[in-house]
Amino acid sequence: MARIDHIKLRLNNWALWRARQNGHGLGFASVNVLLAMRVDKSRESHVPHDECDAEQIERAVESLKTGKGALYVTLHLYYLKGIGIRGVMRELGRSERTVLSNLEAADLAISAWLQEDMERRQQQRADYLAAITAQRKSNFQNSTQFAHG
Repeated sequence: MARIDHIKLRLNNWALWRARQNGHGLGFASVNVLLAMRVDKSRESHVPHDECDAEQIERAVESLKTGKGALYVTLHLYYLKGIGIRGVMRELGRSERTVLSNLEAADLAISAWLQEDMERRQQQRADYLAAITAQRKSNFQNSTQFAHG
């Protein structure tokens, strides 16, 4: 199994966002969203700054705490502490294969969480629109009854 590239990019964005918060900043407020910045010298990808995306990934990562604690710890060590695969291996006393498997599993878990979150938000929107439509229909019926009554 391999890492999921778009999840890796989003995790890099999250790590940068968290680093800015930990530096007593307020996220990316002073940074142009259209700019890209290298996360660190060990990773060559350029990550666009997207605070909303980083907050969503934060919620996804936090969801790993219960039930998937090893994945949560691996992500924090790798992305937030920035200690790389070998550092995570030393810190956790695990093999390289285990650390890589944890990162792959975390990608899958985050991807599934994001899918569920999207479906949940779509359902909330559909419910809201149905309620608005029902309310408008009721208001229209009441107004026509009043006009003819």
